[in-house]
Amino acid sequence: ESLNDGFVGRRSPCKTAAGGCMGLDQALIQDTDGSFVEQILGDDGSLSELPSGTSASIVPFSPRTSIVWSSMCSTTLLGETVGAQVCVNTTVQLMEMKNLDRGAKDVKFGPWVLTPDVEEDNGFEGGVLSSVGPFYASCPCGWDFSFYHILIKPSVTYDAEVMSLPENFMLRYWSPRPEDSVLLRFFYPDSRGVNVFVGGASEPDMALKLARMPTLEDAHGAHVVDAQSLLLAITLRGSPEGFNSRRDLVIRRTPTVKLKMNVEISIEEFNAENFQTNLAILLGIPPERIKVVAVTARRRLLADGEHEDDGTSGTLTSQSHCSWHGCSAARRLSGDGVGLDISIEPSEEAAASASGGDTSSTGVAALDAQASELQQVTVALDSLKESDDMAAAAGGSVVVTELTAPAEADASEAEQAASEADTQAPMVVDVLSVASSVSAMEVSVVAACPVEVGVVVTVDGLQALVSLSEDLPSGASAPSPCEEVNSGYEGNVTLACSAGSLLVDVSGCVPQGCSADAQATVTLGSTTSSVTPGSPLQSGISKTMPCTGVNSSYSGDYSLTCSFGELSVDISGCSAGCLRSSVLNVTVAGRVASWSPSADMASGDTEQKSCAEVNAGYVGQIDITCFFGVLSQNPSGCQAKPCLTGDVVSLSLDGQTQNVALSSDITSGLTGTLDCSAVNADYSGSVLLACIQGQVTSHNTGGCLSNCPTSLGLSLSLGDLSATVNPSSVMQSGTSEYNRECSEINDGFNGSYTLTCTDGTLSATLACTQLSCGSQTAPVSITVGGTDGSVSIDETVASGSTVDTLCEEVNSKYTGLVTLSCSKGLLSLNAQDCGVLPCEPWHFVIGTVHGVSGLITPTEQIPVGSTGIGECGAANIEYSGDVELACNEGQLEVLDTSSCRLTCSSYGSSASVTIDEGQYTVSPAQRIPHGGTGVQQCGEAAYGYGGEIQLSCDNGVLSVEGVDCHPEWCDPTLPVAATLGGVEGTTTPLERIESGATGLADCSELNDAYTGTLNVSCYAAELTVLSVDTCMRKCPAFMSVDVRLGIDLEAWLLPEGSITGETIEWNCSEISSDFVGNSTMICWNGTLQVDTSGCECLEQRCHESTCLWPLETDVQLGSAVGKVTSEALYILMGDNWTSTCEDTIAGYDGDLLVWCMDGVLSADPSGCSPRPCTPGVANLSIDLGGASLSVTPESDLQSGDDFDLQCASIHAGYVGNVTVTCSFGNLTADVQACEMTTTATSSTTSSTGTETTLTGTGTSITTSITT
Repeated sequence: ESLNDGFVGRRSPCKTAAGGCMGLDQALIQDTDGSFVEQILGDDGSLSELPSGTSASIVPFSPRTSIVWSSMCSTTLLGETVGAQVCVNTTVQLMEMKNLDRGAKDVKFGPWVLTPDVEEDNGFEGGVLSSVGPFYASCPCGWDFSFYHILIKPSVTYDAEVMSLPENFMLRYWSPRPEDSVLLRFFYPDSRGVNVFVGGASEPDMALKLARMPTLEDAHGAHVVDAQSLLLAITLRGSPEGFNSRRDLVIRRTPTVKLKMNVEISIEEFNAENFQTNLAILLGIPPERIKVVAVTARRRLLADGEHEDDGTSGTLTSQSHCSWHGCSAARRLSGDGVGLDISIEPSEEAAASASGGDTSSTGVAALDAQASELQQVTVALDSLKESDDMAAAAGGSVVVTELTAPAEADASEAEQAASEADTQAPMVVDVLSVASSVSAMEVSVVAACPVEVGVVVTVDGLQALVSLSEDLPSGASAPSPCEEVNSGYEGNVTLACSAGSLLVDVSGCVPQGCSADAQATVTLGSTTSSVTPGSPLQSGISKTMPCTGVNSSYSGDYSLTCSFGELSVDISGCSAGCLRSSVLNVTVAGRVASWSPSADMASGDTEQKSCAEVNAGYVGQIDITCFFGVLSQNPSGCQAKPCLTGDVVSLSLDGQTQNVALSSDITSGLTGTLDCSAVNADYSGSVLLACIQGQVTSHNTGGCLSNCPTSLGLSLSLGDLSATVNPSSVMQSGTSEYNRECSEINDGFNGSYTLTCTDGTLSATLACTQLSCGSQTAPVSITVGGTDGSVSIDETVASGSTVDTLCEEVNSKYTGLVTLSCSKGLLSLNAQDCGVLPCEPWHFVIGTVHGVSGLITPTEQIPVGSTGIGECGAANIEYSGDVELACNEGQLEVLDTSSCRLTCSSYGSSASVTIDEGQYTVSPAQRIPHGGTGVQQCGEAAYGYGGEIQLSCDNGVLSVEGVDCHPEWCDPTLPVAATLGGVEGTTTPLERIESGATGLADCSELNDAYTGTLNVSCYAAELTVLSVDTCMRKCPAFMSVDVRLGIDLEAWLLPEGSITGETIEWNCSEISSDFVGNSTMICWNGTLQVDTSGCECLEQRCHESTCLWPLETDVQLGSAVGKVTSEALYILMGDNWTSTCEDTIAGYDGDLLVWCMDGVLSADPSGCSPRPCTPGVANLSIDLGGASLSVTPESDLQSGDDFDLQCASIHAGYVGNVTVTCSFGNLTADVQACEMTTTATSSTTSSTGTETTLTGTGTSITTSITT
C-alpha cells in the first residue's frame, strides 16, 4: 500500500521546506527475502517482477533523504508511487552514537553528519547523511539530543562531524554480518589520545590502537588519532554479538585540564619553568604534569583606568601595573603581555591507586580515577584564578579566559549493554511431540510418569527441559542435577509424579560453592601467584588474604570471593610499597637533588625533606609519599625565602640617595613598598620593591610623585571670565581640595569645583551651572493648527537644555511634540512637530451589520484621510469578516459592511455526522467564522466516543470535514443493570475495560445473596452483562441440612453469617453416638453438602460385611449409567431386594436385583431391556413442506430398529424416503432424504381426520394425514 496521507502531510511540520519529521528520517524497514517488495517500476515505466532471493531496504522519502538515497532507490512499490524510497539489493543499516559524559541528559551535542568518501565507488552521488535525533523523537524540528540514530550503507568510508564532540561516547553498529564494516573519520582538533573499549571491556585492547590510518578490512574498534590531519578514525565491523548490543565501542579521551590565561608580563620576562614550578606548588602536584602548550605575545594600548581584557573601568594600582613597568598611571601606556595555553596531564598515582599499582594503566577504573582527581585540580584552579598567588606564580597580573575540566563518564549509561543471558536463544520445545506423548498417557490417579515426558525447570532465571531417566510411579519422586539447568547451582531438582503429571521442587538448588583447593590468579606488581582459599567457600562469601603472601613489598589484604562456583579476586586492598633503595629526583624551582627513603615505606606512608637542602632560596618541607610502589613529591610546602623587616636597601630619588630599612616582610616573588618621602621629602607615594628568594632585586620609583606648593597657580575659565587659583596649603600628589565656590571664578554661576594635585601639576574639576528654568519661568506663546496658546513647564530644566510638551495641550485635534529651550532662566520655542490625530485601535464608531448595531474599532491605526478595517462581529456577533472604515479629521466612519458573512455557532448551527455507522447531529464547540474551521468532541455528538470531528463554516452553513472518533473504554465507576436471583440491581467493573473487550464485575453488588464475578462486555462506554451463571449463591445464616449416620438423623445449622465455598468440620459423635471421627460440610451455590466419609461406626451392625446407609450403587445399561438407591438404613450381608429398571434409567423395562456382599452393594441389570415402540403408545408427527403425518407402528418395534416411509405419503410434492427409528420407546424421523419435485407448486388443501394404512419395509403402520 502507499503511505498514509497523514504521514506524508507530517513530513514538513517545521514550516521549512528542508525541515520535516527529521527524527523519522532514520526509520528503516529491511526486506531480507523480497517478500515485501514484490514488484518495482522500471525506468521505462513497466512493472518487473523481482527475482527470487532479492533483498531490499525501505527508507523515508523527505527533502533531506532523497538527495542521499535517490541514486540507489525508487519511490514506487507495486506500481504505485509511495512516500518512501525502495532500495532493491541495497543494504541500509542503522548506527547509533550516544553521549556518555556525566550529565549528558542535560548537556546535548549537535547533529551527527556523515559525508560519504567521494573517492570511493560506494553508490552515493551527493548529499550528506545527517541525524538530528533518534527516530522515536519523530518531529524534533531541530532540537539537540544526546543520542542519535543514523542510516548508513556498509563498506563505505564516512567523514563524521558533530558539534561539541563528547569526551566519552558510544558507537553501536546494527549489523550481524562480519563481512559488513564502515570507517568513520571524525574531525578531531585535539592532541589528546583516545581509549577504545570493546563490548564492555574494562581494559582497552592495545592491538586496536594503530600507527596508521585504519581501513574497512581492519578489526572492529581499530583506530588512530592523526594530529596532523585533525582526524580520529575508527573501523566498525558487524557481528551477531554486536547486533545484540554486546560489541559496542566506548571511546574515552585521555582526561586533561585545559587552562588559558593572559599575563601582564613581557614575553622576554616570562619564565615558563618557574611558572610550572610555582603553579605546581599552588596545586600540590608534580611540576612535570603541567605543560605550557603555547606562549603568544600580546600588546595593546591601555588608557588610564582601563583593564585590558574586560574593558571595565577602575584605578590602576602601582603594584599591579604602572609602577611595576615604570610608567605613570595617569598617562596612556603600552601594555605588554603573554597568552598561555596550558594543559595539566592526568595523575599516574591516581591510575596506580585504581589499577593495583599500574601507573600506565588506561583502563576504565584508571581513567575514572584520573578524571576525578583532575576535577579536584579544576576546583583548586577556579579558586586561584583571581588570587594574588596566581599573579605571583605567573609574574604579573592574570586574567583566566578559559578553564575546562575533563568530563567524567556516566557509568549508568555506559553499562546499558545487553547481557549474554538477555541474548540467549529461547528454549525450543517440540509441542507436537509433547502433545502426542501426553495424549497417549494413561489418565488415572495412579498413572505413572513415562520417561519420554519432560518438564520445564527454572533455576534463577535460566530454563531447561528436564526428563526422567526411567518411568516414575505416581507418588514417587526422582532427583535431577541442578547444574543441568543452571551451571552456577549445585544440588538436585526434585521431580515428583502425581497422577501422570510431573511436579517440580527447586528448593534443593543452591548457588555452587568453591572448594578449598579452588584456584585464582593474583598479580601484584611483577609477581603473579596462584592462590586457594584453603577452606570451602559458599557462593557469595568472601575471604581476605594478606597481600604479602603474593608480593612481600605489598601491604594490606586482598579478598577471594566465590560466586556460583567461580573464584574471583579483588586486590584493591593491596598497596605497593617503596623500597629503601628507591631513588626520587626532587625538584624545587629548577634545582634537583636525589632522595631515597630512610627505610622501606608502605603505600600511603609519607616522609619529608627540607626545601633548603634542594634549593637554598627556599624554606619549608617537601612531602614525599609512596603510592603503590611509586614515590611522588609534593613541593607545596616549599616557599621562597622572604625579605625581612629591618633589611637595609639603598634608594635614589631626584638626585637624593638614602639607605632605608624595610618596615615589613616581603614575600619572595611578590612586592613591597616604602614611603617616597623617606628618600626625598618633596615627593609622596610609594617606592615599589621586588623580593626574590630573600634579596631585594629591584626597585621602582615610578610611584613617587611631586607635591604641589601654595605658590603654584592654575588659570581657570568659566563663561566669559578667567581667574587664577592657588592651593590653600601644600598638596601631596593624588590629593584634592573639594567644594571651592564657582563664584571665585565667575559670580554668574553657582556650584563648586575641586582642585587636584597630580605629580606636581594642578588640575580642576568644575561643577558650575547657570541658572535653570522651572515653574516660576514665564510661559511661551505658540500657535498649533491655527490655535494660539501658551506653554509653561512644571519641572526644573538646566540652562542649555530642552524640554518637550504635547501639541494637544494647545490644539486637541493635533498630536506630536513642542520642544522648548532654557537659556539662563528664560524659555523659548526650539522646535514644533505637530500633526492631525489619526484614528487609533481604541477609537470606535457605531456600525450596523444586518440590522444589529454595535461599537466597531479599527484593527490597527488608520492615518487621517485613509481607510482601514474593523471586525463584523464587533457589531453583530453572528457575522464575521471585515467592515471597511474611513478616518476623517480623527473621526471614524463606516463605509461598507457587504463583506460580512454568517458564522456557525454552537447553538444555531448543526450538521449530520456518521459515527460507527450511526447518524448523529453535531454542533461546533465554539463559534466558527465564515471560511474557518473548528472542532467538536465526538462524545458531544455520540455518547461513548472519543476523538474530534473537524468542521468548517460557509456563510452560516456547517459542514463535516473529517471524523476521527473511536469508542471509549468503560471506567470502573460505570454501572450496568442486571437481574440476579430475581433481584434487579447494578454493578460496576472491577477494573477498566477497553472498548470491544470483556471484563469482570462483582456479583454481590447486584445481589448481596451472591458472591463471585460475572462477565460483562464493553463497547463505546456502555456495559452489557454477558452472563450471571458464574455468580454463586451464598448459604444464609442458620441454614440447615439433614445428615444421616446409621439410623440417626441430625439437622445441622450453619454458624451465624452466610458463607460460600467454606468448609466446616463437625464431630461425627454429634450426629450419632455410634460413630467417631470428623465429617465436613461445605456451601456450594446456596446448597449445603455433607461428607460423612470420615465417620467410623463402633457398633456390630456397622461391621465391614454390612452395607450401611446411604444404600446406593451405580448401574450401567447400554451406554447410560444410573443409580439404584434404598431408603433402608442398612442391609445385612446376603440380603437383597428388587427395583424397577425404569426407576434407575428411563427407557428400560424389567427389574434389577440388588444385594449386599462383604459390605459392598451390587446390582444385576440382566433383567432390564430397552423399551420397544408399542402401537398406539409410541406416536410421532412428521412435518414436511407444510404438511404433517402422524405415525404409530402396527406391532411392537424393538429399540434401535427402523423402517422407511415414502416422502410423497406426507407431501405429494416430495420424493424419496423418510427413515423412522425406535429409541427406548420413542419414535424419531429423518426427512433429510426428501427432495421437492420440479413440478410441485405451492397450494393448500384442507383435509381432516383422514386415516390410511401404509406399509413400510417390514412393518405396517397406521397414519393420520393433515394437509
